[in-house]
Amino acid sequence: MKFRRYIPVLVMTVLAGMAMVSCHKDKKEEKPLAKYLSGALTFSIPSFVQPGETYTLHPSKITAGEDGPVGYFWKVTMVSSKADTVRHQSDPETVAADYLLVVPDTMGTTTITCTAFAKGYYNSTKTVTVVVVNPEKSISGAKESAAAGKFTDSRDNREYAYATIGNLDWMTENLKYEGGRDFESSSALRSVFGGYYTWDEAVDACPEGWRLPDGNDWLDLAKSQNPEAAEAADDEFKGISGKLMVDAKFNGDRLWEFWPDVKITGASGFRALPFGYGVVKGDSVSYDGYKEYALWWTADEYNADQAYYRYLYADKGDMFLGFGHKDGFVATVRCVR
Repeated sequence: MKFRRYIPVLVMTVLAGMAMVSCHKDKKEEKPLAKYLSGALTFSIPSFVQPGETYTLHPSKITAGEDGPVGYFWKVTMVSSKADTVRHQSDPETVAADYLLVVPDTMGTTTITCTAFAKGYYNSTKTVTVVVVNPEKSISGAKESAAAGKFTDSRDNREYAYATIGNLDWMTENLKYEGGRDFESSSALRSVFGGYYTWDEAVDACPEGWRLPDGNDWLDLAKSQNPEAAEAADDEFKGISGKLMVDAKFNGDRLWEFWPDVKITGASGFRALPFGYGVVKGDSVSYDGYKEYALWWTADEYNADQAYYRYLYADKGDMFLGFGHKDGFVATVRCVR
């Protein structure tokens, strides 16, 4: 009986002792809270790049106050599955934190991650997504017809394919000559998408012997595909879009989405692809309509400030007429002769 009476007291004493030990242990293991590095980690690279191009990626300055230099490591998924440390924290600040990227010969999307670190601080990380494009391989499925011809623009020695459609020769790819703008400011895409020109630039952009097509040229194109549905007075050319479109992919991603009202055959050989358009905003351009619109300037003016363009839309079977500001709107160009 006495033995049982002392059990609770003994247990309480042991538990109290354990609690005291635990408290001392917690106090001993308590660590100071990590701090945040100062500054916003950023670096710059175009959204689209080509194999073999070289970029020196320079991170913005990140500091750890008076605790010394900051270290950096980089990881590029297409290059290596492991991170590459370019500067340890113990290195002097004279050691560069830059990363030299040689773009691999692999099409597709890669992520580039830079991480800044310092003892006692939370890491700071920046990740950028980049698309690797190859002018010779990125577009698949847009085969030239057996009757396609070739010519070379003597101004820059670029070669273009063309097809005779109706009574005219039409370039079957967008003009890539100098001037204008590049989609998303990425020069790597000019060889794939072509250039984006204001109307004032477009009227003088075609090679010698070729010209910017006017309304009658577009009408001739339409009549060659559907004689009964194309009239000079019509803004819309009925039922021809599927014959002008080509069911192609960009880096394996289908460009024209499937719509029941559009039967893509590519029968004309025109090879239309939906690379969109741009709106000029000061010194920059905002791009839109990728995978939705294929759009080209005409030689015809709407008024003193605006000009006409012809366009196709992903889910419509017709070709439409629109107009945009001559200097505030940029579009791709097809030349005719």
